[in-house]
Amino acid sequence: MEDREEQIAKQIAEIQKLAATNKNIDSTALIQQLLSSTKQPELPPKDRTRAYMVSLLLPPFGLYYVVKFFLIGDPGARRAAWTCIVLTVFSVGLTVWLGGAMLSQSANVGGLQGVSPQDLNDLLGP
Repeated sequence: MEDREEQIAKQIAEIQKLAATNKNIDSTALIQQLLSSTKQPELPPKDRTRAYMVSLLLPPFGLYYVVKFFLIGDPGARRAAWTCIVLTVFSVGLTVWLGGAMLSQSANVGGLQGVSPQDLNDLLGP
């Protein structure tokens, strides 16, 4: 990453030297063109949306996008990776909490096993 920045800095210095020797060279336009050509494309919104949905709905699989986005190295991709981490952790926590709540309620169902069929018939009536 630093090598790229150093190369850009060297190219800007060369443009400035050429502009100093020849007044017909528009250094500002050349520098803008250099910077626009070296700009990395941003992460498409479609990819971010897919990653967020997978992180929220299928929590462990959201970690794939975390690794993928961190390897890109773009600040926007890193921000998306952190968002995927937060969504994955939230979704796992919610799943564990709901699963625990459902399992704690299933213990009460075991109390119905002690009820005799005669008691059920009396409860339901004729």
